[in-house]
Amino acid sequence: KRRQRKQGWNKPARCNAISYFTLFVLCGYAYVSYQMYISLRNHPTDLSSRQVMQNQTQSEQEKPLSSSSSSFVVEDWEFDHDVVHVIQTRLMQSQPNLINLGLARLEFLRIFCLPTVMKQTSQNFLWIIRTDPALDYRLKTKLLEILGSHPNYLLVASNTNHEGWRGHNALEFRENDVWAGSYDLAVHFHKAAQTRLVLETRLDADDGLHDYFVENTQREARVYLDSSNKAAEVTAKPKWMVWCAYGHLEWQHSSPWSYKNNTNE
Repeated sequence: KRRQRKQGWNKPARCNAISYFTLFVLCGYAYVSYQMYISLRNHPTDLSSRQVMQNQTQSEQEKPLSSSSSSFVVEDWEFDHDVVHVIQTRLMQSQPNLINLGLARLEFLRIFCLPTVMKQTSQNFLWIIRTDPALDYRLKTKLLEILGSHPNYLLVASNTNHEGWRGHNALEFRENDVWAGSYDLAVHFHKAAQTRLVLETRLDADDGLHDYFVENTQREARVYLDSSNKAAEVTAKPKWMVWCAYGHLEWQHSSPWSYKNNTNE
Protein backbone atom coordinates (compact mmCIF):
# COMPACT_ATOMS: atom_id res chain seq x y z
CA LYS A 1 0.00 0.00 0.00
CA ARG A 2 2.83 2.38 0.80
CA ARG A 3 4.41 1.61 -2.54
CA GLN A 4 1.17 2.20 -4.37
CA ARG A 5 0.57 5.38 -2.45
CA LYS A 6 4.13 6.57 -3.17
CA GLN A 7 3.84 5.79 -6.87
CA GLY A 8 0.50 7.52 -6.93
CA TRP A 9 2.07 10.70 -5.62
CA ASN A 10 5.15 10.60 -7.96
CA LYS A 11 3.25 10.15 -11.21
CA PRO A 12 1.58 13.59 -11.14
CA ALA A 13 4.86 15.15 -9.98
CA ARG A 14 6.71 13.73 -12.99
CA CYS A 15 4.00 14.96 -15.31
CA ASN A 16 4.20 18.42 -13.82
CA ALA A 17 7.99 18.47 -14.15
CA ILE A 18 7.79 17.44 -17.81
CA SER A 19 5.14 20.08 -18.44
CA TYR A 20 7.23 22.82 -16.81
CA PHE A 21 10.33 21.78 -18.75
CA THR A 22 8.42 21.77 -22.05
CA LEU A 23 7.00 25.19 -21.25
CA PHE A 24 10.47 26.48 -20.41
CA VAL A 25 11.88 25.23 -23.74
CA LEU A 26 9.01 26.77 -25.69
CA CYS A 27 9.45 30.11 -23.93
CA GLY A 28 13.18 30.06 -24.64
CA TYR A 29 12.58 29.26 -28.29
CA ALA A 30 10.04 32.08 -28.53
CA TYR A 31 12.48 34.52 -26.92
CA VAL A 32 15.33 33.60 -29.26
CA SER A 33 13.03 33.86 -32.27
CA TYR A 34 11.87 37.28 -31.17
CA GLN A 35 15.46 38.49 -30.70
CA MET A 36 16.38 37.25 -34.17
CA TYR A 37 13.38 39.05 -35.61
CA ILE A 38 14.40 42.30 -33.91
CA SER A 39 18.01 41.90 -35.09
CA LEU A 40 16.99 41.26 -38.70
CA ARG A 41 14.57 44.16 -38.66
CA ASN A 42 17.22 46.58 -37.39
CA HIS A 43 20.04 45.11 -39.50
CA PRO A 44 18.50 43.46 -42.56
CA THR A 45 21.86 42.84 -44.23
CA ASP A 46 23.45 41.03 -41.31
CA LEU A 47 22.12 37.57 -42.27
CA SER A 48 23.18 37.79 -45.89
CA SER A 49 26.61 39.17 -44.99
CA ARG A 50 27.15 36.39 -42.46
CA GLN A 51 26.13 33.78 -45.01
CA VAL A 52 28.59 35.26 -47.51
CA MET A 53 31.35 35.21 -44.89
CA GLN A 54 30.61 31.62 -43.97
CA ASN A 55 30.60 30.56 -47.62
CA GLN A 56 34.02 32.05 -48.27
CA THR A 57 36.69 29.41 -48.56
CA GLN A 58 39.94 29.53 -46.66
CA SER A 59 41.87 30.21 -49.85
CA GLU A 60 39.76 33.26 -50.57
CA GLN A 61 40.27 34.59 -47.07
CA GLU A 62 44.04 34.22 -47.34
CA LYS A 63 44.24 35.60 -50.84
CA PRO A 64 46.37 38.78 -50.75
CA LEU A 65 44.44 41.89 -51.62
CA SER A 66 46.03 44.96 -53.14
CA SER A 67 44.93 48.51 -53.67
CA SER A 68 48.07 49.74 -55.41
CA SER A 69 47.87 51.79 -58.54
CA SER A 70 48.86 49.89 -61.68
CA SER A 71 49.67 53.10 -63.59
CA PHE A 72 52.28 54.24 -61.06
CA VAL A 73 55.89 54.40 -62.31
CA VAL A 74 58.50 54.05 -59.57
CA GLU A 75 61.23 55.75 -61.58
CA ASP A 76 59.15 58.93 -61.74
CA TRP A 77 59.36 59.43 -57.98
CA GLU A 78 61.45 62.47 -57.07
CA PHE A 79 62.90 63.01 -53.60
CA ASP A 80 62.33 66.60 -52.51
CA HIS A 81 65.39 68.15 -50.84
CA ASP A 82 67.21 64.84 -51.50
CA VAL A 83 65.57 63.45 -48.38
CA VAL A 84 64.24 59.90 -47.95
CA HIS A 85 61.43 60.05 -45.40
CA VAL A 86 59.82 56.88 -44.01
CA ILE A 87 56.82 56.97 -41.68
CA GLN A 88 56.15 53.72 -39.83
CA THR A 89 52.98 52.60 -38.04
CA ARG A 90 52.17 49.45 -36.08
CA LEU A 91 48.61 48.16 -36.10
CA MET A 92 47.16 45.00 -34.51
CA GLN A 93 50.47 43.18 -34.49
CA SER A 94 50.21 39.86 -32.63
CA GLN A 95 46.49 40.60 -32.12
CA PRO A 96 44.93 39.18 -35.30
CA ASN A 97 41.65 37.92 -33.85
CA LEU A 98 40.65 40.73 -31.48
CA ILE A 99 37.79 41.85 -33.72
CA ASN A 100 36.15 44.50 -31.55
CA LEU A 101 39.47 46.05 -30.57
CA GLY A 102 40.54 46.01 -34.22
CA LEU A 103 37.36 47.73 -35.39
CA ALA A 104 37.81 50.43 -32.76
CA ARG A 105 41.42 51.02 -33.81
CA LEU A 106 40.43 51.16 -37.45
CA GLU A 107 37.98 53.95 -36.57
CA PHE A 108 40.80 55.89 -34.93
CA LEU A 109 42.90 55.33 -38.04
CA ARG A 110 40.10 56.47 -40.34
CA ILE A 111 39.02 59.53 -38.33
CA PHE A 112 42.26 60.83 -36.81
CA CYS A 113 45.40 59.36 -38.34
CA LEU A 114 44.79 58.85 -42.06
CA PRO A 115 43.35 62.34 -42.81
CA THR A 116 46.42 64.05 -41.33
CA VAL A 117 48.71 61.93 -43.50
CA MET A 118 46.69 62.59 -46.64
CA LYS A 119 46.64 66.34 -45.96
CA GLN A 120 50.40 66.69 -45.72
CA THR A 121 51.56 69.58 -47.90
CA SER A 122 54.37 67.31 -49.09
CA GLN A 123 53.67 63.70 -50.04
CA ASN A 124 57.39 62.98 -50.34
CA PHE A 125 57.41 60.04 -47.93
CA LEU A 126 56.80 56.32 -47.67
CA TRP A 127 54.20 55.27 -45.10
CA ILE A 128 54.57 51.66 -43.94
CA ILE A 129 51.78 50.18 -41.83
CA ARG A 130 52.69 46.80 -40.37
CA THR A 131 49.98 44.43 -39.21
CA ASP A 132 49.69 40.80 -38.24
CA PRO A 133 49.98 38.38 -41.21
CA ALA A 134 47.07 36.36 -39.77
CA LEU A 135 44.82 39.39 -39.37
CA ASP A 136 41.15 38.44 -39.46
CA TYR A 137 39.87 38.86 -43.01
CA ARG A 138 37.07 41.17 -41.83
CA LEU A 139 39.61 43.57 -40.34
CA LYS A 140 41.85 43.15 -43.37
CA THR A 141 39.07 44.01 -45.80
CA LYS A 142 38.01 47.02 -43.74
CA LEU A 143 41.60 48.25 -43.46
CA LEU A 144 42.13 48.05 -47.22
CA GLU A 145 38.91 50.01 -47.78
CA ILE A 146 40.07 52.74 -45.40
CA LEU A 147 43.54 53.12 -46.92
CA GLY A 148 42.37 53.27 -50.51
CA SER A 149 44.80 53.39 -53.43
CA HIS A 150 48.07 55.18 -52.67
CA PRO A 151 51.35 53.71 -53.99
CA ASN A 152 53.38 55.26 -51.15
CA TYR A 153 51.04 53.91 -48.43
CA LEU A 154 52.19 50.33 -47.81
CA LEU A 155 50.20 47.81 -45.81
CA VAL A 156 52.63 45.05 -44.86
CA ALA A 157 51.87 41.71 -43.23
CA SER A 158 54.65 41.54 -40.67
CA ASN A 159 55.11 41.37 -36.90
CA THR A 160 58.74 42.46 -37.19
CA ASN A 161 59.79 46.08 -36.70
CA HIS A 162 63.31 46.90 -37.84
CA GLU A 163 64.76 50.27 -36.91
CA GLY A 164 67.08 52.02 -39.34
CA TRP A 165 65.80 52.31 -42.90
CA ARG A 166 69.31 52.46 -44.31
CA GLY A 167 70.22 49.05 -42.90
CA HIS A 168 70.13 45.84 -44.93
CA ASN A 169 67.34 44.44 -42.70
CA ALA A 170 65.01 47.35 -43.36
CA LEU A 171 63.22 45.40 -46.09
CA GLU A 172 62.48 42.32 -44.01
CA PHE A 173 59.24 41.83 -45.92
CA ARG A 174 58.81 40.54 -49.45
CA GLU A 175 56.46 41.43 -52.27
CA ASN A 176 53.96 38.76 -51.23
CA ASP A 177 53.77 40.38 -47.79
CA VAL A 178 52.56 43.69 -49.23
CA TRP A 179 48.75 43.85 -49.17
CA ALA A 180 48.53 47.41 -50.47
CA GLY A 181 50.88 49.94 -52.02
CA SER A 182 53.94 49.50 -54.19
CA TYR A 183 56.66 47.11 -53.08
CA ASP A 184 58.89 48.37 -55.86
CA LEU A 185 58.60 51.87 -54.40
CA ALA A 186 59.80 50.56 -51.04
CA VAL A 187 62.83 49.04 -52.77
CA HIS A 188 63.38 52.36 -54.53
CA PHE A 189 63.27 54.22 -51.20
CA HIS A 190 65.72 51.77 -49.64
CA LYS A 191 68.22 52.17 -52.45
CA ALA A 192 67.89 55.95 -52.38
CA ALA A 193 68.54 55.95 -48.63
CA GLN A 194 72.11 54.77 -49.19
CA THR A 195 73.12 58.10 -50.74
CA ARG A 196 70.60 60.60 -49.28
CA LEU A 197 69.47 61.99 -45.98
CA VAL A 198 67.13 59.64 -44.14
CA LEU A 199 64.27 60.65 -41.88
CA GLU A 200 62.23 58.13 -39.89
CA THR A 201 58.96 58.94 -38.13
CA ARG A 202 57.05 56.69 -35.75
CA LEU A 203 53.32 57.40 -36.03
CA ASP A 204 50.81 55.54 -33.88
CA ALA A 205 47.57 54.56 -35.58
CA ASP A 206 45.52 56.73 -33.22
CA ASP A 207 47.71 59.85 -33.59
CA GLY A 208 47.95 62.55 -36.23
CA LEU A 209 50.46 64.98 -37.75
CA HIS A 210 50.42 68.70 -38.40
CA ASP A 211 49.70 69.53 -42.03
CA TYR A 212 53.23 70.94 -42.55
CA PHE A 213 55.07 68.28 -40.55
CA VAL A 214 56.67 66.44 -43.47
CA GLU A 215 57.55 69.59 -45.41
CA ASN A 216 59.04 71.48 -42.46
CA THR A 217 60.96 68.52 -41.05
CA GLN A 218 62.55 67.72 -44.39
CA ARG A 219 63.50 71.36 -44.90
CA GLU A 220 65.13 71.56 -41.48
CA ALA A 221 66.91 68.25 -42.05
CA ARG A 222 68.46 69.67 -45.19
CA VAL A 223 69.65 72.73 -43.26
CA TYR A 224 71.12 70.97 -40.24
CA LEU A 225 72.26 67.60 -41.60
CA ASP A 226 73.25 68.12 -45.23
CA SER A 227 76.99 68.77 -45.28
CA SER A 228 76.78 70.11 -48.83
CA ASN A 229 74.44 72.92 -47.75
CA LYS A 230 76.91 75.78 -47.21
CA ALA A 231 74.20 78.41 -46.86
CA ALA A 232 73.17 77.20 -43.41
CA GLU A 233 74.71 78.98 -40.46
CA VAL A 234 75.78 75.77 -38.76
CA THR A 235 79.46 75.37 -37.94
CA ALA A 236 79.48 71.61 -37.29
CA LYS A 237 77.00 69.36 -39.02
CA PRO A 238 75.64 66.63 -36.73
CA LYS A 239 75.32 63.08 -38.03
CA TRP A 240 71.84 62.60 -36.59
CA MET A 241 69.09 64.60 -34.92
CA VAL A 242 65.83 63.98 -33.07
CA TRP A 243 62.87 66.29 -33.66
CA CYS A 244 60.60 66.81 -30.66
CA ALA A 245 57.22 68.53 -30.67
CA TYR A 246 56.77 71.57 -28.43
CA GLY A 247 53.05 71.00 -28.08
CA HIS A 248 50.30 68.54 -28.84
CA LEU A 249 46.53 68.15 -28.79
CA GLU A 250 44.75 65.30 -27.08
CA TRP A 251 41.58 63.72 -28.44
CA GLN A 252 38.83 64.53 -25.97
CA HIS A 253 35.03 64.42 -25.93
CA SER A 254 34.95 68.22 -26.35
CA SER A 255 36.88 70.87 -28.27
CA PRO A 256 40.43 71.49 -26.96
CA TRP A 257 40.01 75.20 -27.72
CA SER A 258 37.31 75.54 -25.05
CA TYR A 259 39.78 75.01 -22.22
CA LYS A 260 41.64 77.92 -20.59
CA ASN A 261 44.62 78.05 -18.29
CA ASN A 262 46.06 80.67 -15.98
CA THR A 263 48.86 81.87 -18.24
CA ASN A 264 47.47 81.75 -21.75
CA GLU A 265 43.96 81.94 -23.13
